[in-house]
Order: sequence, then C-alpha cells, then structure tokens
Amino acid sequence: MAKVIKHVVGWLLIGMGCWIILARAPVPLAAHASAETLILPVAQSLILEHTAAGTIVVDQALKVGNIPLSGDAAYYRGYLRFDLTRLPPGAQVKHAHLVFHVDRFDYSYPSAPAPGTALSCGVYTVTESWQPSATWMWEDNPAIVTSTTALTTILFEYTDVYTVNVTGIVQSWAAGQPNHGLLVGLYPDPDALAAFTAVLHGPAAISETVRPRLEITYHAPSFPWRVYMPLVLRNGDPRPDLTVEIVTPVDPDDPAAAQLRIANLGRSTASGFWIDLYLNPSAPPEVNQPWPTLCPLYGAAWQIPALASGESLTLTIGDSVYNFIYSQWPVSTYPTGVHTLWAYVDSWSDQPWGWVNETDETNNRAGPASFSVTTSAPETMPCKPSAFLPRPVGGR
Repeated sequence: MAKVIKHVVGWLLIGMGCWIILARAPVPLAAHASAETLILPVAQSLILEHTAAGTIVVDQALKVGNIPLSGDAAYYRGYLRFDLTRLPPGAQVKHAHLVFHVDRFDYSYPSAPAPGTALSCGVYTVTESWQPSATWMWEDNPAIVTSTTALTTILFEYTDVYTVNVTGIVQSWAAGQPNHGLLVGLYPDPDALAAFTAVLHGPAAISETVRPRLEITYHAPSFPWRVYMPLVLRNGDPRPDLTVEIVTPVDPDDPAAAQLRIANLGRSTASGFWIDLYLNPSAPPEVNQPWPTLCPLYGAAWQIPALASGESLTLTIGDSVYNFIYSQWPVSTYPTGVHTLWAYVDSWSDQPWGWVNETDETNNRAGPASFSVTTSAPETMPCKPSAFLPRPVGGR
C-alpha cells in the first residue's frame, strides 16, 4: 500500500509540472544569493537642545553643531534608534548608510564658517539604553564610543542629502551587540562650540523622503538544503522597471521650473538610484554617463531612496531629493540660444545596467526636448568642483 501511494504522489507531481529536488548546498552563500536592500525609518528619537536654562527636547528637527551665546552656549545632540528586527536572522550585512537631509543652517555670529567650509559630522555608537522623555536632563546623556565613529563632511551653507557609512556599527548589531542607537553630533567632540547649527529634517518631517533613514544592503542567510523547482510567475518578470519623461513645455524664462516625471512600471521596489538632467549634452546620454561627462557646464542630479511598484514621482530643481552637491543649474535665466534637454533614470552605478536591475533597460532615457531663449542676458556660473567628482554608487 505504501508503495502504491508513493507512486501515485510521484505521478501527480509530474502531471502538475513541478519537480522538487533537495540537495546539500556545497557552495558559499555569495555565489548564489543576490543582495537585498532594507530601508529603515527612525524607530525612536530624542533631539536635545541644552543651555544654562535647562534641556529642551525638540521633536521637529535634528541639529548638528553648537552655538556660543553671550555668557552662555547652546549644545545640540540627536539620538536615533532603528529597529533591526526586519533584518533576517543570520543575514550578512554588506553595507549600511545613515542618510539625512540638511534643510538649512542657523547662524548669526562673526565667527561662523565661510560658505563652502567643510565641517565634520560624527555618528557615534551609543552604549547605554535610553528612552524618549520630555523631562530629559543633560546629565542623563548615555555613553558613546568615539573609537567607532563614522564621519561625513557637511559643506557649510550647502543644503543637501548626506550619507554616513555606518557599516561596521550595523554589522556589530547584526552579530549580537546591543543596539542602543546612534548619536549625531560634531566630530571629534559633539559638545564643541562651532558657531553654527546645521538643521536636519528630523523624524517629524512631513515627507518620508527627507527623514533620517538607515539603508542596509545584505545577503540573506544560507541553508544546508536547497530546493529547485520550476519558476512560475504571474504577470511576468518580478523586477522593477523605471521610466522617465521631461515635463513639457519647458519655461525658457524660469530654469527652476524644469520638471521630470519618473515611474516604476515593474513589480517590485527600486531603491537607491540616480536621475540626471542634461542641458545641451554633446551626445544622447547612455547608462553610467552622468551629466558632467557629456555637458561641461549645466546639469542636475537627484537621488531616490525608494520608488515602489506602480508609483510615480515628479522631480523639480531644488526639491527634497535634489542633490545640490552633484548639480549645477542656471539660477535665474538660461543662456541665450537654442537648448536641448535630455534625462536618464538609473543613470549611474558601477554595474553595466546601472544600479537597478530592470525588466526593460531601454526606456530609461527621455529627450530631446528643445527650446530657444532670445531675450535673456548671458549667465555665467563658475564650475562647482563637487559636481564633477565621482559619485557614490547606488545613491550612497
């Protein structure tokens, strides 16, 4: 009887077109598993402003920097914690970056840095537990580890999106070290006086795109057994599919009115990719050709943390995901003459297809959109060196 049941089940499986083979996995994980990206919002936060009058808990903004006042000083500390329970147990963390958006700079002191001055921002590992509280006392600040500090450079008076490599810190958490979160402050001393504050969008920001977030690239854990079976997909390929279009008509009298519209026509989320807008490129752009490689003066770049399946997004010059550091765009007028605009989504990475592996790589370019300017005065803008530097891969 047992043999009969065994044969019947076997023939049923064959008739359904499903073959399941179990085998020991003899090869390392990296040879088989593709990298996954996890984007985590802030789970807990505590933003402090401390003066001689006491400590104030600020919910709306995360501030980096301290201000010397007459007879007193103001100190700022920001504590952030991220919930890593969404990371699969045993996952191998390859990269981790803290991403935050600098909204403005507050200063009114003769000793403030000159515009463009490079300022060191530190992200410190917190080693003691804490809880958000409106009655926080400055003396309650939990301990931090300075030897594992992650650094980034903030350019004074440049509002932009900044990323800090915190791979080592997140790897230690994934390996079992207690996760008490991060402190964001000045480096090498978060309480040093700097005569300025950089105001970052904090956890209470209206838009998700400008809130601090933790981006983790990881490999899922391997298992001693592997299951092989035919892959049956409903509605086709599960990958993302990005497209871009230039919103027309272009306003020749207002460069800031230039707009792009991107969409994800695929079946999964696309994360961490670049979009470039080209003004008068020397040739139609191709993948991995950011605007400085094709046009020597003007171009714009955006970084998108995530675009879900079926979502679309309209991009404008100077919006919350616009990258000021890697952009150089006319301020008030286009130069006189005939101009051509091109756009490319998923425009830059260290892989031949860009950062996002898509179902269709042929619909990532838009253009040309042509227009002429006859009445404006010629505008000159000195080249911004950072716009021509190599970009981080995958928007990091």
